[in-house]
Amino acid sequence: MNEKEPPDGAKALTLGLTILRLLIQSEKAMTSTEIAQLVNVHQSTASRILRALIAEGYVRKSNYRSFVPDLGVLAMGGKVIQHFPLIKKFIEPMQAIAQDINGLSVTLATLWQGSLLYLIRCHQDQEPVLGYTIEFPLHLSSIGLKLCLDLPQNEAEKLLENSKEKYGWSRPTQNVPTTLKKCLPEIRNFLIQDILVLKDYQKSDFINMATDIGDFFDENNHPMALAIFGSASLMEQDNVHLLLQKAKKLLQNAMYPSSPLNRNVS
Repeated sequence: MNEKEPPDGAKALTLGLTILRLLIQSEKAMTSTEIAQLVNVHQSTASRILRALIAEGYVRKSNYRSFVPDLGVLAMGGKVIQHFPLIKKFIEPMQAIAQDINGLSVTLATLWQGSLLYLIRCHQDQEPVLGYTIEFPLHLSSIGLKLCLDLPQNEAEKLLENSKEKYGWSRPTQNVPTTLKKCLPEIRNFLIQDILVLKDYQKSDFINMATDIGDFFDENNHPMALAIFGSASLMEQDNVHLLLQKAKKLLQNAMYPSSPLNRNVS
């Protein structure tokens, strides 16, 4: 066997995860023939993987020939979210932040495979929402734009282009850039220090401010950003700015409690 090739078990695992992701993301049931073509394997190989996924409760047949995700996916997802280390570390500080921002909401998210992945969203006196994605264009998201600004320009423009192809380029207010090419240069004008301030951007009387909080995995993984958003009438912009800086320090302290840089956070 070529040493560059993964062993059969690793190939099967990768293929199984790829097929499961296809079924989850598909808007309709898929046949084994369609799946085999998309993942570039023989139909018999796709059928064998599907049988294994069915046996474990992650896939079921919707009719004689087609397949859809089964409840095992939801069960696994729920357990993973509750016990995911990063989410567990940040739930308490995120809830504390929500209690301190006068009715606004706070969310923590990252970019994963070109889409926004929200880890935690908190609002005062409400249960936190954990681990979710939403269909939302990057050019209207403060977190998405802040993360794009921190990327090399060609990578950021590619992400925005993919988002445009999927969601279009709506302009709910005149503050939204008119074109993709103008987006990043114009959005940079909304930066105050390291915080992106979007006021009356998605809609009138709405403030959305985001800052990056670093990469807590390693240099090859995804940086995260934190946003506070809601009605602009609830709090002055300068106060939101200060609270976002404080919130950033709280999250960094939660991840690195022994770091001397994170002492005396208040």
